Amino acid sequence: MTQRQLAALLEIDVALYNRFEKGERKMKREMVEKLASIYSLPSDELIKYWLAGQVYSILMEEELASEAISIVAEDITEYGYGSTKHRVEN
Repeated sequence: MTQRQLAALLEIDVALYNRFEKGERKMKREMVEKLASIYSLPSDELIKYWLAGQVYSILMEEELASEAISIVAEDITEYGYGSTKHRVEN
């Protein structure tokens, strides 16, 4: 499928889709879900990678990233995804 065809299915212009492919822009969750539908993939699979990319972009330059991720993983496992145990307000 060409970029033009895919952009049309996503209802965006080709230039924006090109920026997504180059990593110059990030897709929103809804767009990722639409891609999954277009390619007949389970949306959960693409969303996992999209979420990982979101986390990575936030923590990529943090020295304590691994420890922070471990805390979050522990909380999610123990308390569920809505846990506020270690949440700190900005």
